[in-house]
Amino acid sequence: MSHWNKKVVVVTGGSEGLGQAIVQAFAEAGATVVMLARDPQKLALAIEHMASQGLSVHGIPTDVTDDRSVSDAVERILIDHGSIDAWINNVGKSTRVSAIDCSLEEYERLMQLNFFSAVRCTQAVLPELTRSSGVLVNIGSLASKTAWPLMAPYAASKHALSAYTHQLRLEGPTNVHFLHVCPGPIKRPDAGQRYD
Repeated sequence: MSHWNKKVVVVTGGSEGLGQAIVQAFAEAGATVVMLARDPQKLALAIEHMASQGLSVHGIPTDVTDDRSVSDAVERILIDHGSIDAWINNVGKSTRVSAIDCSLEEYERLMQLNFFSAVRCTQAVLPELTRSSGVLVNIGSLASKTAWPLMAPYAASKHALSAYTHQLRLEGPTNVHFLHVCPGPIKRPDAGQRYD
């Protein structure tokens, strides 16, 4: 029997891409999976897609850039499922722009999506993960480790996420496992056009 059987796992940005693959893997392992995503239509399609695979998952429309939306989602998960055993901060966005030409607003936008959203979610869920001796996963990137051409705002935000995860390991509750995952390029349906 899987370690994750009957455990409650929450995945932000779970309605597409890497998030959806994470959702599927946990669902196949027997976890009770809750997807959080901003777009209710994409969320409904993702739930339908999982059902077509014989998997039952849950979804809550949530804007991880909004304090109230995140706290409401945590509260609803606890009401519906009683606990949270793992939380995966997966929301992220990239862009292609030179460091010099990139506007401050674009840096702020990427920091909000890729870094502050993870901090916001972590602060909201950490008391429950402490109670459950749970797992917090921050999805970084190879860009968390080094710079790449035309990726300055993305790399800066992912470096910040890496540093934050290390600080959590040093200072966070010792019964919570903190993991920073740094995937490389991921095949996507829009791979050839997303940065045109």
